Amino acid sequence: GVGYLQKGRLDLSRQYLEKALNPNPKDTDANHYYALLQERLGDDSKASHYFNRAVRLSKTPSSELMNNHGSHLCRIGQYDKAIKAFNMALKDPLYRTPEFAYTNIGVCLKRQGNASQAGHYFQKALEANPVFALALYQLAELHYDLGDYAKAQAYWYRHQEQSAASAESL
Repeated sequence: GVGYLQKGRLDLSRQYLEKALNPNPKDTDANHYYALLQERLGDDSKASHYFNRAVRLSKTPSSELMNNHGSHLCRIGQYDKAIKAFNMALKDPLYRTPEFAYTNIGVCLKRQGNASQAGHYFQKALEANPVFALALYQLAELHYDLGDYAKAQAYWYRHQEQSAASAESL
């Protein structure tokens, strides 16, 4: 089910994830990925239910689960809860991709109107991974919005070196 989710085959993903949940509704991973599927399908209520269930069922939620749960919470406007989830992910010393959680904290802070603090977290993401395209893009957008076009352009060029141009980035 996870593989089909990653490939965008949502119909097959649903079939296999439901098959995994049917005999074992307390499986943390199945709940986690079913929540991601529900989010992709646009059902925020179900996604929230399955994310909460996965977190509750896990003795020590994985960093990936907490980052994904935080992203969901941020997307639906629950910024404070989202930032707590991202910070839980960052507490794991084995978390291999902290740049995602740092960038996601920055995105939530930016949506709350706290640009300076958001910039701090985008910088922390770049400390963790100096070529992380998403943080570079966020910093370019942040500086553009602040009217600092020289810095915005510098970050945008660095972003373009790491990632193909998208309609949004252009």
